[in-house]
Amino acid sequence: MTVASGVGNIDKLLAKLKKADIIILDDWGMTTFTPLEGRFLHEVFEERCSERSTIFSAQLPVAQWHGLFEDPTVADAVLDRVIHNSYRLELHGASLRSVTGKDQGGGAPGGVQLPKRCSQSDSTPLEQDGEH
Repeated sequence: MTVASGVGNIDKLLAKLKKADIIILDDWGMTTFTPLEGRFLHEVFEERCSERSTIFSAQLPVAQWHGLFEDPTVADAVLDRVIHNSYRLELHGASLRSVTGKDQGGGAPGGVQLPKRCSQSDSTPLEQDGEH
């Protein structure tokens, strides 16, 4: 977002993200979002809500995602679109890196957030999130 904004390609990036069939956000929650970045994310997720899939991989528990945004109003709006009608898989236990001997100081695996799609009527979530 920062690079695209700096070179004047933010509208092009926004259009690309809105149309992508799936977006995977790995290590979600590693940094906080400025009000401008939060509004950008809101615009992306507003367009994608209930239409396209987004996967979040995070070490940070979902309950702490609100604190990632400097503007609490934008946080409410973004998270309402991200968490509403979503599936949550929370992994517990030691990191797989520890088990395989490839541990390089990483923590335990976080949860994965999968939006519920209307066309997935044959899919049953392990745990459906009703939080907003």
